[in-house]
Amino acid sequence: MEETKKATHEAAELEKNYDANIVQNFGTGKHGVENVTQGIFEATKVNKSRTPFMAVINGKAAKERDSLDFPPSSEDLKEFPLWGLPQELQDIINDVADGYWCNPTIPAVAALAAVCAAIGKKAKSIIDNYPNYPTIWPIVIGLKSVGKTSPSYFFFETFEKYDDEEEERYNDELAEWMKIKKQGPAPKFRQRIIQSVTDEAFLKQLADNNGEGCLYLDEFATMAGNWGRYSKSGNEQMLGHLESIYSQITTKVTTMGRGTFRIKKPACTLFATTQPRTYERIMKPLLLNDDGLFERFSPVYVYRRKGKKRKSIIKPETKKNWDRLVERLLHIDDIVIVERSEATTWREKAEEYWAEMEDAALDSEGQLAETEAALWHKATYTLYRTVAALAVLNGDRTITAPVMRYATEITQFFVQQQISAAVKLLRPEENTPNKTETMRYLFYHYPSAVISRLADALKLGESGRVWLTNVKNGRK
Repeated sequence: MEETKKATHEAAELEKNYDANIVQNFGTGKHGVENVTQGIFEATKVNKSRTPFMAVINGKAAKERDSLDFPPSSEDLKEFPLWGLPQELQDIINDVADGYWCNPTIPAVAALAAVCAAIGKKAKSIIDNYPNYPTIWPIVIGLKSVGKTSPSYFFFETFEKYDDEEEERYNDELAEWMKIKKQGPAPKFRQRIIQSVTDEAFLKQLADNNGEGCLYLDEFATMAGNWGRYSKSGNEQMLGHLESIYSQITTKVTTMGRGTFRIKKPACTLFATTQPRTYERIMKPLLLNDDGLFERFSPVYVYRRKGKKRKSIIKPETKKNWDRLVERLLHIDDIVIVERSEATTWREKAEEYWAEMEDAALDSEGQLAETEAALWHKATYTLYRTVAALAVLNGDRTITAPVMRYATEITQFFVQQQISAAVKLLRPEENTPNKTETMRYLFYHYPSAVISRLADALKLGESGRVWLTNVKNGRK
């Protein structure tokens, strides 16, 4: 409580000098909004102290932003919204998407998860007296042809240098500890990126990390297939630990091989990729069991980028810019982030809408309706944690109106993806691919398929040959 009062007082003092802060282009998005802020890219060059660089909104931009309806239309949220990120980070994401010729949503979600991982427990938002560390749990879902691994790994590869340095430190301390015949506590190996595939190894590493870290899984099934393998209570105990970790609640863990330990106030981000059928196999039982864990994950469906695939070339300056951003995020001072009054107004507007959506879902019966209601109810988790990451990314110690507005749109994106996943799992007959989509997939994997023979095998006739030709050539 004292921490909250202190942070609120600091925010009030900073607000007096609001217009005097250094400003920089916040990024002009598809809505044409030209709000401005000083991003962390430039902020750390100017001043390495904890001086915040707040967003300043000119009158025209504020008027345009207020005129936007809430929520954004579903048409706007088919892809991850980029418009509110600092322009430099938008450029990095777009360069990665072009370099690997992939759906921009893939590097966008990976970048946000990596930002959360770099911040860890060094920053937290306090909204309605409830603290939240910046964490997200996205699972990128797409077919083999989409190209998920390389553009995702680009954002986590940077952490390997820091983990290698940590490993050297750990080995030196371990050698010294062995020399003194194991007197005193054993040294701990801390990893920023955790790639353990068993629950026992993951939970122990997270405990050694003081609750910080990012579980990065190129294939979600590598861990999910081992849930409960080494826990005394099996799968149910592991699911309970995951729920506590998501809720950022201290949890006590008992394992077969590593004894009992505690994970204190975890700030753990999870990022994984998988394929649609694998996701269905793993997540459908969780959804049917109705244990609440399904709603914690944020599935993100992505599709193959259209057009001729280019060579995988990433500009050297793109990698340098990303490495520089991660370096700064890893070394920020501990901060508590509180919201400004105009941000509170926007948040309450969003939460009012989500409550209406929750009530509307409960007016229906069935598990899908109950799941949808739960997803809208938990939307605030995503909002509070995402807005903390965005505030730090922009070099702020308070949550401004444009940052809150952007965070609500990201939250909308994730919730709509979660609802889409629930529909796919509970009502698969409504999501059967049409014939055109099926044939496009076939031609992509078998480009040499002979149309005439295929049409004869399917008994489509002459009109069918024309249709297949159009599909293969991308005209229909």
